[in-house]
Amino acid sequence: MRYSMWSEYLPGTSPEQCVKDFSKKGWHYLELSTEHGEKLISRGNSGHEEKTGLAFSRYAEDYGVSFPQGHLWIASDIAAVKQEEALGLIKRWLDLFCAAGVNACVLHYGGREMSSLGKSQQEIRDARIKALAVLCGHIKDTEAFICLENLGTGSAGLIDLITAVGSDRLGICLDTGHLNVCGVQETQAEFIEQAGGLLKALHVADNEGHDDQHLMPYGRGKINWENFIAALAKNPYDGVLNFEIPGETQNSPYELLFAKLDYYREIALYMTHEIARQRASALK
Repeated sequence: MRYSMWSEYLPGTSPEQCVKDFSKKGWHYLELSTEHGEKLISRGNSGHEEKTGLAFSRYAEDYGVSFPQGHLWIASDIAAVKQEEALGLIKRWLDLFCAAGVNACVLHYGGREMSSLGKSQQEIRDARIKALAVLCGHIKDTEAFICLENLGTGSAGLIDLITAVGSDRLGICLDTGHLNVCGVQETQAEFIEQAGGLLKALHVADNEGHDDQHLMPYGRGKINWENFIAALAKNPYDGVLNFEIPGETQNSPYELLFAKLDYYREIALYMTHEIARQRASALK
């Protein structure tokens, strides 16, 4: 299994500088962060996304770097009252991501505005289903998946939404930190087992169970990583083991963040090698 880091771990960089710096430290797979996505989107008016994404992909390829996973605009609300406008923007992001080689497009599934207006859960669900059907239609001829991230829900809520939409372009992004604090009585292993083949992306991070601290595994967090590894080894997931750890970047100068990538790579190698070992053992 390949390991990956979300690109905003090195904050404030241009997308190109980010590629060069991660490449120097042996990180060849990255999640294109929403911050770097915004910088790429801002390079032209609507319609330039395919050209921009393709150029960036070729640039990254020269440094041995690719972006199998990316986070669509984090502030998006696909269930907004002005839904057509919101979906138009996400379509631009999808065009950018597809051209840049991003196959797992992580999405927050929306509903904040409708909730604030007092709309019922059924109305919000209907709006989500309608929006996702439109977005899935937009990428139906690509290899990309829209991966719904668990936000205050367990696997059952995501599976229900995906089933209702009925598109093979939908998948799940497990955010381990979110699951550890959302109050759902579901372990990481149970979530992975229930998600099955729908699991298409990962946000790997730890916390102490009371706040989404976005810490690296095997630190002071409380997640049982050996159980996570064992469950993932049994799952057909073939994406990247992607770390999303902004909690590790606080109060650190760029030089130290850059240096710490060596240590994080050792953790990533341990986890990916253990997953591969367990998968190989199961085949004997």
